[in-house]
Amino acid sequence: MKVLMKITSVSVDVFSFPSRRAVDSAGHAHPGEEKPVKMAMLRIACDEGSEGFSFGSAELIRPHIIESFVKKVLIGQNPMNREKIWQELAH
Repeated sequence: MKVLMKITSVSVDVFSFPSRRAVDSAGHAHPGEEKPVKMAMLRIACDEGSEGFSFGSAELIRPHIIESFVKKVLIGQNPMNREKIWQELAH
């Protein structure tokens, strides 16, 4: 019987970096003055050593939500069961 991989860890790292990207009122990006920007990196690791990463704004990938809810749903799941995971996260 084949053993399926399982998610073993979920973590978020929030970091800042200098950006010269400015956004106008229509949402278009343009070069602008340098300013610090906060971003978040979501990391999901499996028991066989594979890892997945997602980057987004720190407002969208909130460490508290990941730790208190998302992590509890994901740990132990087979990452290939995307629909099952989505349904558990949505309900």
